[in-house]
Amino acid sequence: MNGRTYHTIIVGSGAGGSAVAYNLVQADQQVLLLEKGGVLPRDGSTLDVKTVFKEGRYKNKDTWVDKKNNIFVPSEFYNVGGKTKWIAGSMIKPCRCSRWMPRPGWIPPAVPCLIRPSGPLPP
Repeated sequence: MNGRTYHTIIVGSGAGGSAVAYNLVQADQQVLLLEKGGVLPRDGSTLDVKTVFKEGRYKNKDTWVDKKNNIFVPSEFYNVGGKTKWIAGSMIKPCRCSRWMPRPGWIPPAVPCLIRPSGPLPP
C-alpha cells in the first residue's frame, strides 16, 4: 500500500463505518477507511426510480457464492456512503416544520425533514 501504519482499518463508509472513523480520527487515531464503490454522481440520476431500480445503474453486478455453492448477485449498492446513503435518501421528504417557526406567523421555506415510515416525528 503506501507504507503507512494505521491504528484501525474500517471496511465500509456507511453510517456505522463513517461514524466510527470520525470518532477515531477525533481521538488522534490513524484510520484507513476502505470503500469498494465510488462517489455517486450529483446529476440527479440517483433520484430517478427508473434509473436506479429498473435499469439498476448503481446496483452491484458482482456474483457471490453462498455456503451451498449457489451463485447469486446480492441486492447491494457499492458507493461512498454505503447503503445508508440510499436508505436515508429515500426517507427525506420536503415539508414545513412548524416547530422551526421563530415567531408567530412566520412560515419557513420547504426544508428537508426526516419523516419516519410510521408517521411524522413527535412534537
